[in-house]
Amino acid sequence: MKKIVLSFLLFSLSWLLPGQSGSRMVHYSIEDGLPHNRISSIYQDSRGFIWLATLNGAVLFDGYEFTPYLNGSSEDYRVRNSRIVQITEDQSGRLWFVTYADEVHRLDPETDRLFNVGELIR
Repeated sequence: MKKIVLSFLLFSLSWLLPGQSGSRMVHYSIEDGLPHNRISSIYQDSRGFIWLATLNGAVLFDGYEFTPYLNGSSEDYRVRNSRIVQITEDQSGRLWFVTYADEVHRLDPETDRLFNVGELIR
């Protein structure tokens, strides 16, 4: 009986304790550096960075700022369709992006270079 009363007392007191104090919600938009406000996929890579797939390319978020990829604005790398639908990472740490048009792009994190996988196969 003592165990039941003690359990009930501890459970009742747990409601008084604050949960995750200090946490906050931050809303980011195009004004903050997102290429588009609609996010289709979120991926955290092995280095801890957050990757967001948007309707206008992918973006890397390091916790402070956004770095756009695959948005068609780079002079040295063009994409036919910048609508990214999926992001994943392989065991070597390379990131893979799939577009709405089923194009597959690979990012080498060591060189920060993008490759269109379809063009590599040809």
